[in-house]
Amino acid sequence: MMDGGMKNSRDRGWGWMIVAASFVTMICTRSVTRCVSIFFVEFQMQFSTDYSTTSWIHSLLDFTTMLCAPLGSYVGNRLSTRVAVMTGGLLSSVGLVISSFAPSLQFLYISLGILTGLGFALSYTPAVAMVGTYFNERKALAYGITMSGRGIGIFILPPLVQHLIDLYSWRGALLTLGGLVSNLCVCGSLMRPLVGEKENVKPNLDEPDVQEDLKTVKLTDIGQNEDKCDKEQEEEKSLLRSQGGQASHEEVGVKMKDSNQEEVKDKEEEHEEYS
Repeated sequence: MMDGGMKNSRDRGWGWMIVAASFVTMICTRSVTRCVSIFFVEFQMQFSTDYSTTSWIHSLLDFTTMLCAPLGSYVGNRLSTRVAVMTGGLLSSVGLVISSFAPSLQFLYISLGILTGLGFALSYTPAVAMVGTYFNERKALAYGITMSGRGIGIFILPPLVQHLIDLYSWRGALLTLGGLVSNLCVCGSLMRPLVGEKENVKPNLDEPDVQEDLKTVKLTDIGQNEDKCDKEQEEEKSLLRSQGGQASHEEVGVKMKDSNQEEVKDKEEEHEEYS
């Protein structure tokens, strides 16, 4: 481990802790967002407002979470996933806690709609992206487990929140949810980045799979070198053959010239004798 990061261990080891932390993050962000609608009737009775005015709380919360999702990605890439998730957990927890002391509906627009939504945005996107950095072959399984936290949370939290409202009123229920969401800080502390991918190249050469790959690479290099040598030898042979053919043609031509000269000389001598 170097500088708070984890050495490259994809598809195993600490990657499953990242999946568990992201699973809880889904519960604390997306599932809690859906549970806010349970407070709709309580807010309407408390502040004597109509349906459309009260519905702005949940709309602002969902809108801010989705709108600020790129901001969460930027903070996660610029600083670290750990900083983004922990900061988002702090903001959303504070937003829910101070919402329990809300004196008006407009206060809830800011505290529960915008502040909590901003915190969810900072936590949600980097946590999902972090899973992909720890998995290659089992990425689909890891993402499936992570995203199932949303469905499981929606199944468990609504009856629990309703029970808290019955026991402690909506203010006590929001205060409890603030404590639950503060676990995002714990999840963020588990988001250790992968480090040392280049530094761990030499140790990875000792793995059997890598050794087999190196052997195959060496064998292919040897085969390519042998093919090159064979091609060079064939080219040399063909060159020698062509040169040899040219030489034989030249010799034949010389012999033909000599024989012609001899015939000419014989004819001249015979002519002289007759004369």
